[in-house]
Amino acid sequence: MSFLLPPYLFFLGSLRLILAYEDPRGTLCGITITYISNSTFFTNLSRALATLRNSTAATGFNAATISTNNMTDPVTALALCRVNLSSSNCQTCVNAATSRILQACPSQTVAQVWYTLCMVRYSSVNFISKPDYSIGFMLYDLRDAPDQNNYDPKVRMLMQNLSYTTGVSDQRSAVGMTHMIGNRTIYGYVDCTRDVNGQDCTTCLLGATDSIPSCCLGKWAGWIATPTCNIQFDMDSVHDSWINPPEIDTNVRTATAPVTEPSALADDGGLMSSGGGGGDGNKEKSIILVVAVVVAFILVVGVVLVVRWRKKRADKMEKTMMMEEEDNGFRFFLYDLDVLVAATDNFSSTNRLGGGGFGSVYRGRVHSGEEIAVKKLTAENTTQKSSVSSIGEPYDLVWLLYPGGDKSRFFLLHRYEALPNCRGLESP
Repeated sequence: MSFLLPPYLFFLGSLRLILAYEDPRGTLCGITITYISNSTFFTNLSRALATLRNSTAATGFNAATISTNNMTDPVTALALCRVNLSSSNCQTCVNAATSRILQACPSQTVAQVWYTLCMVRYSSVNFISKPDYSIGFMLYDLRDAPDQNNYDPKVRMLMQNLSYTTGVSDQRSAVGMTHMIGNRTIYGYVDCTRDVNGQDCTTCLLGATDSIPSCCLGKWAGWIATPTCNIQFDMDSVHDSWINPPEIDTNVRTATAPVTEPSALADDGGLMSSGGGGGDGNKEKSIILVVAVVVAFILVVGVVLVVRWRKKRADKMEKTMMMEEEDNGFRFFLYDLDVLVAATDNFSSTNRLGGGGFGSVYRGRVHSGEEIAVKKLTAENTTQKSSVSSIGEPYDLVWLLYPGGDKSRFFLLHRYEALPNCRGLESP
């Protein structure tokens, strides 16, 4: 649906205003479906173009869909004038465009023409609020721009900046300029049809900007248009609105913030400034946030791994100790302190069987009915272990550690009555 015109000289540098009734700058005609004169489509098309002629000049934009009562062969038409153009100049341009489009694309159900000051489009398909990013035409000045290593990046930054600004503009347009070394100036203008939303407008303009290398890189002036939007840059101030436009800082990378971010706009005429702008600041904040999240995640994972390692190490040491004890003839069991307290009636004196240098022995009975003897130790376990080991017979031992780190320990001797030279639990 798009085509590329042969490059030719822009010749805009010497004129402040191009007369609207000159030949169109670009045309785009459909090639698949046609209509015939005196058909319903032709009647609807004539009415739609008349609506544009009668209703566009007041606001600089108009769109309409015309059809018969039974919705046969509808025609959607749209007209757009350059922002800040006077009503009379807009009217003159639209009159010329609505007339010339029928000559440029005879019998075509899809057509579009661009003039310096306006654009007119129609189609048998309703395209309102539906962006079309395909390239309609490209023009460029045959003259080469000076200092292209500096010129090309500045042109791209200028177009990108204006693209974002246009997305948040009610008129869907923006104009600006930037300076080059050597007192040179680059002027820029972008606009979109006002039926599309801001995001679609910016996307369209950025797509056109990306096409600069294939069209007019390093050229004095360039113009790239799609059915929805167009971008223009020039080293000459060829329009009245370009005489004193807002200046755009293109010394650093232009902002890439979403068009819905009001904070991305500078105070200078609503245009974004790339110096210290919202886009780079937002990107820097995003990087810091990502780094902080990654560092926090690494720390959490590290702490978890250390805790698990220490737990495994403690379990391993305990297992090793238990194995060593079993090798020495001891079998250790774990009992809740509450169980032993209940079994011995809180180690009451009536259950005390006797005592020795390492502590007192108490009689008890657990809930299963089994009788036990508990010795409450007063010395370190290594000494106790030696005394029990000297008996020369394996015993079932229970070691307890009071909550809170109390070093008092208990061990339980099953088969207490079987110990040599020892009395049974019922013995006085």
